[in-house]
Amino acid sequence: MQALASPLPSIPIEAFEPVTLSAPQSARLDFYLALIKLTRLLSGSVTVTIPPCTPTDIDPLPGAVLLWLPPHARPTVFLLWRSGFLYVLLRYGLTAIWHLYCFERDLETLNLSVLSPLGYKREGCGFVFMLAANPEYRGKSYAALLLQREIQVHREHFPGVPVVLDTTTDQALRVYERLGFRELGRRRIEAVTDAEGIKVPDAERIKVPEGFEGSSRATSKPEFSQRVLILEHEPMQHD
Repeated sequence: MQALASPLPSIPIEAFEPVTLSAPQSARLDFYLALIKLTRLLSGSVTVTIPPCTPTDIDPLPGAVLLWLPPHARPTVFLLWRSGFLYVLLRYGLTAIWHLYCFERDLETLNLSVLSPLGYKREGCGFVFMLAANPEYRGKSYAALLLQREIQVHREHFPGVPVVLDTTTDQALRVYERLGFRELGRRRIEAVTDAEGIKVPDAERIKVPEGFEGSSRATSKPEFSQRVLILEHEPMQHD
């Protein structure tokens, strides 16, 4: 879904003053609200890190947000509808729905190919549904600390049950590896975003010579890897 809109600027919010959102901002907000509601309907957890702030801070920015699903909690069509997620997808259009379906289908195939030899199924593991860090607090490790806390809670309730996640960014991969995750497999994917999920304008895409590998396209979409990682043992202490 990150491919459907460029980064949105922050909007300063004053107390008791209404805020007018643009159409992309409204759609993005509804998308994440539906994602949070879906997480709660699946008995998952939504945790937020709020950095130290002063009493005068009306609305402090979060440092990181984590959406976590326990084992055997996976979306159904009914829950997608109840959460409002399907409505949000329809607002993005049929093309977006098809892209999301293909993405999830291929990712599920990758999960099956790398987890089955270990005797695991994706739905039987704890799952990092979404982990987002505020770029204004880059280097503070808020996301890593938030994930480490949730892993500890998971191991208390589901001892011996692994945790799986998927990621496309090298920066996130390094953080996960420090916490004890190991990569099981990857697949190359095309997207209209860069490795951080930010939309790439047409003018910045890779130029492909006419006739190269039988392609007549003038541009090529950036490629990067979708990785599946697993955590089977006690996570390492993060410093």
